[in-house]
Amino acid sequence: MSTLTTQLRPRPLGELLDHAFRLYRRHFFTFIAIIAVVQIPASVIATLLVLVPSALQSNALNMNAEPEELLLNSGLTLAGSLFSTVISLILVQGIGTAAMTRAITDDYLGQPTSFTSAYGRIGGKWGKLVKAVLLGWLITVLLVIWFLIPCIGWLSGLGMLLFFSAIVLPLLPPAVILENQRSARDYLWRAWDLARRRFWWVIGFTLTLVLFSLIIVQGPATVFNYMFQFMGLTDWFGDSTTVLIAQTVLRSIVSVIASLLYYPLYLTAMTLLYFDLRVRFENFDLNYMAAQVYDETASAEALAAQAPPPSGSLITRDEFGQFILLSLAYGVIIFVIFGIFTFISMALMGVLGGM
Repeated sequence: MSTLTTQLRPRPLGELLDHAFRLYRRHFFTFIAIIAVVQIPASVIATLLVLVPSALQSNALNMNAEPEELLLNSGLTLAGSLFSTVISLILVQGIGTAAMTRAITDDYLGQPTSFTSAYGRIGGKWGKLVKAVLLGWLITVLLVIWFLIPCIGWLSGLGMLLFFSAIVLPLLPPAVILENQRSARDYLWRAWDLARRRFWWVIGFTLTLVLFSLIIVQGPATVFNYMFQFMGLTDWFGDSTTVLIAQTVLRSIVSVIASLLYYPLYLTAMTLLYFDLRVRFENFDLNYMAAQVYDETASAEALAAQAPPPSGSLITRDEFGQFILLSLAYGVIIFVIFGIFTFISMALMGVLGGM
């Protein structure tokens, strides 16, 4: 029995995460390099596009500039933000994510993994991924609009938005890289079709990754912001414009470092989740074993490309009810967290007031 045949099996949540961490550690520097080569240039461009207009606006405010100049600077800031988003979409979410998913898939399917092969084998898949992501963003906007509809939208819209953005969209990269679907719409439907089959389990899996994100990404960023608030940088640099520049540059550096550490792990976990769903519900492991019986050189990648087209109704009544439950659960969690933080803040104020 081949190593791949042994590896292709359903895994519980803990084992799936453990496998993701082991794969991440085994190719740590390769994965970091794959993302860094696109993340760093995209971050530098984004920082410059946002920083320069913001610095001009801050300086104009200090100099009591004319309203026309302030409006122009605001327009430049908005244009810079939009352009940086496009750059990030193409470089990071398109090319970088496609190459990263390619590398993870190669390792999982028993093929050599390297920086060169990751970028050399993505072909035109990155363009298809960009199209699918753009369509996903459009659907996200429509879900936000649905959420604004009184009653029915308030109850179900938040759950739909959370599930689509946190689970369906992250399952897009492996679906696009591995499968041969007809269009961006089919890739999105395919990702939704996989995620819906184990609704609450994939939510728990994603929540675990969110906790890691809070520790690895949000933790350093929060510490950094507090440091800036209490370090008195205005006394160091002398004016608010210089402080804005220093704060933006340093925050960008911290964000890039955190992203380089977390994003490869996140993509690894979501790619393994994709394979786990295919093994559980499409018998991917059994089909591969059967193919090996007739042809020992049968390719698991070729078999993965033969994914079934999306079918069935877009959403069922039970799934609609699950979205309502997810919305309510999220509201309860936010209420509890807000209550805890309020209690801690009041307790600290009481302690400080009694000193």
